[in-house]
Amino acid sequence: MEKTRQMKIIKRSGEEKAFDITKIENAIRKASQAVDYKDALSEGRIKLIAEEVAGVCAAISAARLGLKVALVGDRPVLGGANSSEVRVHLGGRLHLGPYPRLGDVVEEIGPAKGGNAMSAETYEDSRKLAAVRAEENISLFLNTRIVAAATAHGAIASVTGRGTVDGRRTRFEAPLFADCTGDGA
Repeated sequence: MEKTRQMKIIKRSGEEKAFDITKIENAIRKASQAVDYKDALSEGRIKLIAEEVAGVCAAISAARLGLKVALVGDRPVLGGANSSEVRVHLGGRLHLGPYPRLGDVVEEIGPAKGGNAMSAETYEDSRKLAAVRAEENISLFLNTRIVAAATAHGAIASVTGRGTVDGRRTRFEAPLFADCTGDGA
């Protein structure tokens, strides 16, 4: 039986820990409980926000640490549920101890205003896009859906994306992959 590899994060102290998206989901869930019932998020929306925002934040953070990043998304805008397409606000408890810088990138890319089902401009898709484009180590592939993966020695060696508009195939090879869609196994 093949052993599953799990993504790791490195804490400020240098300690390596397994990445746990449930911590992001719990922060979003807690923030959602603090708003009026009509503005609260469903469990499905909480997971969508955690996954999409987590991917953009992970890409920006990795690029700033000097890694070359291919950020691949199957929609024409960044942010998933927190975009002009879906229109769910981005919330969370940021800058709390013991990690006072936690949330810096979320705050940087997130819209200034909140609220669900607001006008498209409220979600500031251009702000997310500008933050990604400002990072020279990120290559952005919007409208590209990952359709295949190849492994070598028990790890992902490459993934293949297919353009949702033009059908063009792109192969991505890298030593590290992070699936922030919530669809990964």
